[in-house]
Amino acid sequence: MTAKILVVDDDATMLRYYELLLGRWDWQATTAASAQEAMNKAHDSKPDLILTDLVMPHANGLDLLRWLQADPSLRDVPVIALSAGITDRDNPVLRDFDEVLVKPLSGLQLAGTIDRVLREHSACGLDKPAWPVGESVPRVTHLEGTP
Repeated sequence: MTAKILVVDDDATMLRYYELLLGRWDWQATTAASAQEAMNKAHDSKPDLILTDLVMPHANGLDLLRWLQADPSLRDVPVIALSAGITDRDNPVLRDFDEVLVKPLSGLQLAGTIDRVLREHSACGLDKPAWPVGESVPRVTHLEGTP
């Protein structure tokens, strides 16, 4: 079964990067450029997992998590936070996320974490390891649609 992953980031280039990476593992990625847009899309698509940047203008990743937890139809969706600013994983603000990853991170680290969290919460993990043994992680050097 292909997992549906909602990716939330205010940076369009990062959204495209994550979309390409997740597609590499045949996960279905939907993107949102804000926490508000993410809530709308989460209601529409019922994702298996949400991957969100922590620091965004207006409403941030923590706001999104609180909204999800308050919504009975979405409270069980696992949420992984991505942060370049908050690197203290023991920070009590971060304890309600299923996982917190510090940017920058490798595609392999991201895929492995997503796979583990999906397996912990459902039967949507990968049928194979997150990355084939001996195969190098591809570098995304140019994103389609960006200068």
